[in-house]
Amino acid sequence: TNHRGAINYRYSFYQVSIEPFKNVKENNPLKLINFSPVPTSVSVSVVGNRQFEERRLRPANQFGGIVEPTFTKNFMITRNYNLVWNFTKNLQLNFNAVNNSRVDEVRGYFETAGQFERDSIGTLRDNLLSFGRGVDTVFSEVDGVTRRFIRRRENLINMGRTTGYTHNINLTYQLPFSQFKWMDWLSGNINYSANFTWQQAPEINKNLGATISNTQNIQASARVNLKGLYSNFGFLMNIL
Repeated sequence: TNHRGAINYRYSFYQVSIEPFKNVKENNPLKLINFSPVPTSVSVSVVGNRQFEERRLRPANQFGGIVEPTFTKNFMITRNYNLVWNFTKNLQLNFNAVNNSRVDEVRGYFETAGQFERDSIGTLRDNLLSFGRGVDTVFSEVDGVTRRFIRRRENLINMGRTTGYTHNINLTYQLPFSQFKWMDWLSGNINYSANFTWQQAPEINKNLGATISNTQNIQASARVNLKGLYSNFGFLMNIL
């Protein structure tokens, strides 16, 4: 079986552009100063996907013995965050973050799981509905021996146990050539982008530690409109 649910939210802010030198002379560079005190938009989405598979093999003959069923269970939650902010008419920011997490469950059915495994995960309330993150000390009796272990409260209502996180930042600045008549034949952009990624340590060997990586890139581009160049500098037509 496969159960999937999603919640999406997006809000676009009313845009306010503050231009403190709006009334100065046309050719004054101060006239170009502007900024927006509020973001352009924010959006959040949460997607939960739970997969449950039970596979039971039948013996080929009556002497084949009993084959225990096998289970495949995945309860993953993905959260997406996005922020768009036009700081000025020429400077735009786009921030995106993705968090992947897992809700831990017992193997197979909770009713048939061993007591030790139940205690390691917690009851239905502990596993799904307990608010707040933290650490519990749990005592469980296995084969007549009382064992003490630590159980972390990272469950459904806490959005699970984070297994991976990544975010991207993209900052674009449009060079203001078009604001000057004698340079409106030029256009260009400067773009800065950065990425950060975190992956949890492998469950089978947590001593290896988590994996972290990051990158950044700066790119500049320019374009020339020859028709606009000739219209601004007519003498070039005679030379060419």
